[in-house]
Amino acid sequence: MQAAWNATDSLLAALIFPPSAVALSNKINSGTNNVGSANASDRTVDSNLYLMYVAMANIGILEDLYGYNASAPPDQSTFKKKKKLGSTALKPNGWETAADVDTYGCSYASGILNLKDAIGVVSANLSSGGLKTALTNISTILNNFDATCTAACTVCGFTCTECPRNLRNRDSCKVDATTSDDDIARCAAAGMVTLIDTDTTVGWVGP
Repeated sequence: MQAAWNATDSLLAALIFPPSAVALSNKINSGTNNVGSANASDRTVDSNLYLMYVAMANIGILEDLYGYNASAPPDQSTFKKKKKLGSTALKPNGWETAADVDTYGCSYASGILNLKDAIGVVSANLSSGGLKTALTNISTILNNFDATCTAACTVCGFTCTECPRNLRNRDSCKVDATTSDDDIARCAAAGMVTLIDTDTTVGWVGP
């Protein structure tokens, strides 16, 4: 998990211009020597290309850790997971509940959005061919998460027209009494997880 996080931080910081030129609202790890951007267009094409794979690793690790019990792996004929993502005995709905979105739940949502952004930029830079078609189709599916985030924000009493930009940062859900940004991030993440848990088109359904 840590390796995926470290790789993500490095790739988000592979910028096409100095960190000082990144809009404050897009900055990740601001104040460090590894300032990144949540805006895929601020990053190099190679960065977004590699980020596609790292984001998938991030997602896969968390689904493996929090999508089934070690004693009851997925049925190999259906591969349905054995529990809701992030669920425990005390928190049966797992990360579907905004208040229960922890660091790992936030990282999961962050991985999905970084994958969405990276695929969108990479596909746009391909002139034609089967790979462009495939990535464009995947990008179209992943873009459905924006509507999901908008609906989740509304349920929580907030307004967002897409998935919050700061949710590309896995630390965006940490409680911060000085702003509501963390609350919005957790609400959006919970909505994304609910879609994954229940939707047969973009999700990994079960149990």
